[in-house]
Amino acid sequence: MAFTSANPGEGVSHVVRFFAKKLGSQTGRPTLVLNAQQLPTLRLIDILDMPGMQTMVGNLWSALEEAVGTDGGHGNGVGKSLDREKLRQLESETGLKLLRSLRAHFDYALIDCPPITASYEAVSLAPDVDGVVLVVEADRTKRDQIFRARQTIEMAKGSLMGLVLNRRRHVVPDWFYRRL
Repeated sequence: MAFTSANPGEGVSHVVRFFAKKLGSQTGRPTLVLNAQQLPTLRLIDILDMPGMQTMVGNLWSALEEAVGTDGGHGNGVGKSLDREKLRQLESETGLKLLRSLRAHFDYALIDCPPITASYEAVSLAPDVDGVVLVVEADRTKRDQIFRARQTIEMAKGSLMGLVLNRRRHVVPDWFYRRL
């Protein structure tokens, strides 16, 4: 999933980190968080060096062993090591190709994208991700900005999965929830 906004400063990075933390803690499943601006040059070593990676993705090493396989010739599983050839192959991949290779081994991959109006990353990633989530700031983002962002995502052959209302200060009345 890619997360973006219609305007700068609407809290996309905060929302992505919040979702990643909740997904990781409530499901116990490996969750990967990436910055879209770093994606074109992203390499496996960059993922391994990310601060807090172990807590974000659970047991990263077992996920990588699963992703690249083990040499497995020892029978008893003692002293397993990563298959060097598969690891070399992953190390040579970059960007979206690396993300696609690891995707099967991370249950969730969340991509933090800049605003649609300021950068092309969310639009270029839209057709390659399961969906795009638009973060809108309460009392700031206008209806027409949301509409244009939705149109842009759909024109790029992406799927708008939903909106996250961020920085809401007022209680939403029960009668409104019932109408949803």
